[in-house]
Order: sequence, then structure tokens, then C-alpha cells
Amino acid sequence: MDLLKSFSLIAGTVLLASCSTTAYEAYQADDGRPKVYNACQKIDALLSEYENNFDRVKGDKIQSRAGNIWKAKHHLIGQDCQVWAWGKNRTTYSCSTSAPSKDVAFEYFNNAKSKAAQCLGDSWSLEESARNKDEGRKAEFSSAKSKAIVATHVVPTQGLFKSEWTVYYYVGSAKM
Repeated sequence: MDLLKSFSLIAGTVLLASCSTTAYEAYQADDGRPKVYNACQKIDALLSEYENNFDRVKGDKIQSRAGNIWKAKHHLIGQDCQVWAWGKNRTTYSCSTSAPSKDVAFEYFNNAKSKAAQCLGDSWSLEESARNKDEGRKAEFSSAKSKAIVATHVVPTQGLFKSEWTVYYYVGSAKM
């Protein structure tokens, strides 16, 4: 169990740490290895990219009836992040990760929330609440200085044979 807790703490810290404005322009260091950026640089880069509808983050377009969806070139977590766009000025960068239990999912959620608060600073306010349709929670950071929000949601998901939990990470439009 200690290994699982250690993994979840590391994963939660890393979750918000994958993209930087500089990373989009020069992803590799001079020695050819990938550059490493801290979580705060990555959050700042995604917030900057929001103003450009995440154009430099968009990869291949995914066919969808729900709106425009692109695979992301850079990932906060895993390899399945996406950029969603619908309506005028409604663009969101989104990632998710599954957790083996409710406790682990809430560790991911709380770690992401804590790291975001640390990176965003005092000009951002946190609003945390229960989700409307399930026993999950959501945390949304907003600022008068930005049109974007930074959010994380922890959501119960029903698997075929058991319940799991999923944690979602968003940078983008305020209403999702």
C-alpha cells in the first residue's frame, strides 16, 4: 500500500507538469534530450495557449459530432490529452487518468489542486464543490486577469465489473 501511496503522490505532483511555452517552441535541449519543465511553467504555458485556442498544442483532428476535437501534442498526464472546441471562444485542453480506488483518486485530485494553487498564486481564487450528478468533487481556479480557468474533477466511473474513479484536468473555458 505504501508503494501505491508513493506512486499516487508522485503522479499527482507530475499531473500538472507537462507543457511550457518554451516547450512548444524548442521541445528538446541542446543535447537532444527532452527538456524538463516544472509544473508552474507548464500551467503558465497552457494558460498562454488558451488565448490562441491551443493552436500550438493541437495535433491530429479527431472525427466527432460533438464539436471539434484534436489530439494534443503535449500531455499533462498519459498520452490521451485532447483539445475540444465548440461555439465561439469555447476551447478547452483536457486530460484524464483513472485511479484504482476512491482514496487514490482523491489523492490525485488534492495533489493537483494543491500544486495549481501554489503555481497560480494569490490572484487566482479556488471554488471547490460537490459535483451535481455524482459523489465526485470539482475544483476550479479563476482570476479576473484571465478568461481561462484551471480545473480538476474527481468522478466515479462505472466499469464493466467494478467501479473506478477518474480524475480530469482542464485548462480552458469556464463552462464545461
